[in-house]
Amino acid sequence: MRLRNWLFDNFDDAALLHGFEEYDAPVLEHEELYTRKQGEEITQQLYNFQDKGDRKVALRPEMTPSLARMVMSRAGALPMPIKWYSIPQCWRYERTQRGRGREHYQWNVDIWGTNEISADAELISVLVTFFEGVGLTEEDLVIRMSSRKVLEEVLGSLGITGDIFAQTCIIVDKMDKLPADVVSEQLASLGIEAKAIETIQSTLGIKDMESLRSMLGEESPAVVELTSLFSALDAYGISEWIEFDASIV
Repeated sequence: MRLRNWLFDNFDDAALLHGFEEYDAPVLEHEELYTRKQGEEITQQLYNFQDKGDRKVALRPEMTPSLARMVMSRAGALPMPIKWYSIPQCWRYERTQRGRGREHYQWNVDIWGTNEISADAELISVLVTFFEGVGLTEEDLVIRMSSRKVLEEVLGSLGITGDIFAQTCIIVDKMDKLPADVVSEQLASLGIEAKAIETIQSTLGIKDMESLRSMLGEESPAVVELTSLFSALDAYGISEWIEFDASIV
């Protein structure tokens, strides 16, 4: 308990320092909240049952659906942007492994009601503040980041859209876990040509902004967004914690 409380105290300190307000939500929710728009993996991992009132309920596997319900129920009444955080206890029926049980706590820090890149920078600053609070430095770890727009621009230029785009995103998200030839085979199974696969893999292998600018151009929406983000992170004084990695999708 002492170690957990220490971690939670540092979660609290990092969030409160940046002006976030703590919230909570019910442990039990209507099952539909998680099955309505969730993927198959979450649905299969639910701890769900029928209560004495014949209602289908579930223990929360994550906090985001509850948060969305809370915000939407008070839409128009809450001043935007909303800056909330929580440390909820969650449950998932999945295979246990070392350091990962079926019951866990997770730290959620959310900003709602703005599309400004400054919100992303602030969330990263919260994370770095936590790392510093527990004694970690940029020598111990690095935060790798990119923009979904990089993949959108590359796939769009190759004519990959719709369902194929979504399936391609799932595959490239596994690039750091699978051999390159396996990724190529999976992309080819979607009907993507070999030259296009080579372009996708070379783009997602980019590890610095200069190379990205050379490939996409200075006016690229992805380049413009990332340049603004790195500038904001530099203003927070945390740029040394950050590395660009185009494979992050």
